[in-house]
Amino acid sequence: MSSPVVEQIITSMKCIMGEDRTAIAYFRRQLTEMGFMIYGNNNSPVVPMMLYMPSKIGALGREMLKRNIGVCVVGFPATPIIESRA
Repeated sequence: MSSPVVEQIITSMKCIMGEDRTAIAYFRRQLTEMGFMIYGNNNSPVVPMMLYMPSKIGALGREMLKRNIGVCVVGFPATPIIESRA
């Protein structure tokens, strides 16, 4: 493998394992300041964001896909009806 590919793999693994705390902390802080309710571990690269409006789940998923942002939306019956999340 070439050096850039190896570096990309190492950086990705650090992010997945939560060792890249600066980007995660910034992202969580910005979402919180924007008024979003954030769940999960503060050091985790997975950032569950509450939606609360079941009718917005599909629209959020499509909009994030259009902007090339990886997101997984979850709604009822996987979650309680008013606790949809992305």
